[in-house]
Amino acid sequence: MPAAACFRIEGMESFLSLFSTLQGIAAIVIFFGGSIFVHELGHFLSARWRGIRVIRFSIGFGPRLFVWKSRRSGIEYCLSLLPLGGYVALPDLASMSAIEGGVPEGSAIGNFKKPEEITYLDRVIVLSAGAVFNVLFAVILAFVAWAIPMEVAADANTTQVGNVSKTLAVEPGVEIPGPAFEAGIEIFDRIVAVDGEPVDDFSDLSLAIAFGTGRDDAGAPRAVLTVENAAGTREVAVSPALVATNARVGDRLRRLGMEPVQALRIVPQEDGAAAKAGLLAGDIITAADGVRLGNVSHFVEILRSREATAPLRLDFLREGEAMTAVVEPQAIVRLAPTAVLALDFGDEVQTVHILPTPLELENISLSAPRDTLRTYLAGTKDFPVGTIIDAVGVDPQSAFVPLKSLEDLAGTLSLLPEKKPLRFVLTYPDGNSKVLAGTLKSFLLVPGKEESHIGVAFHPLTEERHISPLDSLVKSVDLTFRSLAGLVNPGSDIGIGHMNGVFSIGEVYYKFSKSLYLLLSLTVIINVNLAILNLLPVPVLDGGHILIATVNRLRRRPLGLKTQASITMVFMFLLFIFMAYVLLNDWARVRGNREVDRAANLERFEYSNEYLKLIKK
Repeated sequence: MPAAACFRIEGMESFLSLFSTLQGIAAIVIFFGGSIFVHELGHFLSARWRGIRVIRFSIGFGPRLFVWKSRRSGIEYCLSLLPLGGYVALPDLASMSAIEGGVPEGSAIGNFKKPEEITYLDRVIVLSAGAVFNVLFAVILAFVAWAIPMEVAADANTTQVGNVSKTLAVEPGVEIPGPAFEAGIEIFDRIVAVDGEPVDDFSDLSLAIAFGTGRDDAGAPRAVLTVENAAGTREVAVSPALVATNARVGDRLRRLGMEPVQALRIVPQEDGAAAKAGLLAGDIITAADGVRLGNVSHFVEILRSREATAPLRLDFLREGEAMTAVVEPQAIVRLAPTAVLALDFGDEVQTVHILPTPLELENISLSAPRDTLRTYLAGTKDFPVGTIIDAVGVDPQSAFVPLKSLEDLAGTLSLLPEKKPLRFVLTYPDGNSKVLAGTLKSFLLVPGKEESHIGVAFHPLTEERHISPLDSLVKSVDLTFRSLAGLVNPGSDIGIGHMNGVFSIGEVYYKFSKSLYLLLSLTVIINVNLAILNLLPVPVLDGGHILIATVNRLRRRPLGLKTQASITMVFMFLLFIFMAYVLLNDWARVRGNREVDRAANLERFEYSNEYLKLIKK
C-alpha cells in the first residue's frame, strides 16, 4: 500500500547544502527513509502473516533504480526514483498497477489465499498495519528521546507576556501597528486560553493563533484571548496580522506581535559600562529606571527610547539578593546608513534597499572596510537579496562610475538628468554579472541611529528536562489534526500552499542533524503524521481501501472490479497532481528560504563598525 509523505513543518536552511555533510545525509536516510520503511514493513509483515500474496516491496515510486528478487519467496525488493513514499504491491487486495508496475514473472512463490478467500478482517489488518507500525515506531522513539536530557529555558513553560511590539513587520519594509498592542495586551499579562482552548506555553499560543479560524464581520482574522493579571481575568478580542514568512511562495501566518517573559541573565563585556558599574556575570537585571523588565526585547526598546548617554539605573539580582547600580552608557551607532531606491522598469516599479557591507560577509573586523553595496531586506525580480551594485552610469555614452559607498551613489545620482535612464552593473549572489537599465523614481538616504550601549550579553537561564513521551505524542497528534483542520476550514488562513514536502523535510533533518533529541522528536511527528494521513478515507491511501472494503462488506457484494479500478485511477491521478504541486511549491519555498537566510545574514551587518568593535571586546 502506498505511504503518502507530505506534512507541514517549518523551517530552515538551503536544501542545496544537504549534500555538504554526510551527517545530514545520514539523518535523512536513517530517520525519514526509516519512517517510510517502517510503514511499508507493517503492510509487508501483516500480509505475510495473513497469507496474502506480496509481489514487491518498494521504497519510493516510479522507475525502479535497484531491484533484488528473492529466490525463496519470489518477492522483489526495490529502491525507486521518486522518494515521496513507498508501497508494498498486494494485487489481491487492491490493484495499483499505475504506481506499482506489472506483476513480475514467477512472483510470490508459495501458498497464498485466493482473492475470494481473503476476509474483511484480513483486509483491515493488512491495510491498517502500516499506520500501526508508524505509531509503534513513534512510541519507541518518544521513549528514547525521553531518556535524553534536553537543555531548555527555565521559563519555557509560560504564557506570560514579556514584550508587546508596538509595530509588526508584515513583510520586508512594511510595518503595521502591533495587533496585541492595539488590543491592549500588556507586559506581564498571562494568556490562559485562545478562543476558549487552554494553552500551556508560548509554543501552544503561537500555534493556536497561526491555525485559528475566527473572523470578524468584515472577514478579517480574529481571535479571543483569555487574559489574567493582578486585576483579574478578561476576554480580549485581537485581530492577528498575516505576516509573510516566504515571499517566493506567498506563505503567510497569523501573528500577534508579542513575546514570552524571559529572565535577563547577563555576562558583562570587559571594560563595558555595566562592568565598570560593578555588574558581574550571572547577575539578573530586573528593572531599568524603575521599569520592570519582561525580556531582552523590552529592555532594548527602553534603551532605544532614551537619551543615549543619560545615566541608567539598573535593579538586579545577585544570587537572590536585590541590588542596584547606576550605569553610564556609551552612545553607539546601532544601524549603518542605508539607501532606498525606487526604479521604474516600464512594466513595474522595484523598490531596492541598499546596505554597505564588507566584501567578505563573515569578516566583521574593523580592518574590513564596508566598501561593497548590496541589496538587502527585500529582494526583487532584478535585485535579489545579496546582489552587489558594482557601478552606475548616468549617460549611455559615458563610462560607469564604480561604487564604494552610499556617498558615491548619492553623488552620481545627483548628476542624473530628469527622467533619463541610468544603468547598473550588478553581480548576483551566484556570481553572474549583468547590466540593467531603468529610470529612477526616488532616492532616499536613511541615516544611522544612536542608542545606549551598556556592554552586556544575555545568557538565558536554562535547565535540563526530560520531555514526557506522552506529551511528545499528544502534541504530534494535535499538530497533525490542526494542520488538517486548517486545510479544510474556510475560516483558516492555512492552505494547500503551506504544505511542505520532501525538500523542506530534508532541510529540517539537515538542520537538526547535530542533535539526536531533535532528530528523534521530528521523526515522532513524521510517523504520527504518516499514520493519520494514510488512514484518511481517500481512495489510493490505506484508509480509502479500508473504506471500499467496508462498503463491500455492508453491501454484501463487492463493487465491480471496473468500478473499483476507475475510482482508484481517478484518485491516483488526483494524488499525483497534488504531490507534484506540493513538490514544485516546496522547491520554490526552499529557494525563498535561501533568500530569507541571505537577508538575515546581511542584516547582521547593519550594525556600525564601532558597535562591532564594542561587542567583540
